[in-house]
Amino acid sequence: MLVALLGPWRYLLYAGVVVAFIGGLVYAKNQYDEKQQAIGAAPYILAIAEQKQKAAILLAAETEKAASITKKWQDYARNSDAEYEKKIAAIRAAANVGGGLRLIDPERWDSRTCAPADKGDTGTSKDATASREFLGELESFLRAEASRADEIAAYAMSCYRFVNGL
Repeated sequence: MLVALLGPWRYLLYAGVVVAFIGGLVYAKNQYDEKQQAIGAAPYILAIAEQKQKAAILLAAETEKAASITKKWQDYARNSDAEYEKKIAAIRAAANVGGGLRLIDPERWDSRTCAPADKGDTGTSKDATASREFLGELESFLRAEASRADEIAAYAMSCYRFVNGL
């Protein structure tokens, strides 16, 4: 009787019930598929979680090791720089002292190796003051260059030791 009262609207009601039933079936099927996927993927999910945990532990260990090595190299570089600065300071101090750098070693100087003088040679230069000025300038130049050479040698050794980890 109720159906007769609805008339043609009853078909629309039937269609709504059928759509709701099919929608419910689709929803239930999706829930079932998701559950089956979760059951099938469970071992893989556990394996991935275990691998993530191991990777986190390994990463922490390697990070700590890298930090330790970095600190050691920084300390080594700092000490190497301090040694280099001490050497350079000693070289510069020696260069600034009047007799600090010995360009000629008196023990090794042998006057017998000098060439004999000619008959007209008096053994002195014609202008002794100019000669002394020239020798003074030459000596200061040689001292400065010897000091620079010592600095460069110290720097080269510092670099060599740093690169080779000595």
